[in-house]
Amino acid sequence: MEKRDSNPYDLKTHEEAPSSYLSAEELINYFNSHGIPFERSDNLPRFCDNLKIKMLKEQRDGSFGSVPTKYEKISLSKLEDIKNSLKSINNSFLGREYLKKKKALILKIFDDAPLTNKYDEKLDALPESGDSNFTGEIKKKRKEIVKEKRKKCVSYSKIARIVGEKLGCHSSRKYVRKILEVARSTQLEKKLIKVEKN
Repeated sequence: MEKRDSNPYDLKTHEEAPSSYLSAEELINYFNSHGIPFERSDNLPRFCDNLKIKMLKEQRDGSFGSVPTKYEKISLSKLEDIKNSLKSINNSFLGREYLKKKKALILKIFDDAPLTNKYDEKLDALPESGDSNFTGEIKKKRKEIVKEKRKKCVSYSKIARIVGEKLGCHSSRKYVRKILEVARSTQLEKKLIKVEKN
């Protein structure tokens, strides 16, 4: 018995695909050239169906082989939307790649940040609000030190924001905390910003 062509998405068959349609190999090359890594052509129909990329079947030459599937060449703007969406899906091929990038960047930002104690020592050396020798000038100095500390030191939220901006993807405070608690647990007290009083 002749094996029936697989057509799980009930695609229409055309004698010849429009010029705006690509072969599986061409579409994969198109994805790869725009920063969307893709290798397995057998996953391509399901991937395109999920993303509402139009597909059709093109009549094959001869009676042997399967009926080839053709895929609409999507616009660069839609390609960018897909790329941004995949970055935040951790079990996607692009999402897994960005998880590695996120982790590396989180650790780099944390490692490059200064220790908080040098600012704490400056604050400890100054009178606090309520002390008899606390003046307007002292208050101004304390504010300047706290401002510089907040600018140069890091917190979970600050690292998440920087990572998101640099990689152009979602990065949460919760994920930053998870990475640092595993990889830099002994340094957290020394480097993370705490709420300071002026």
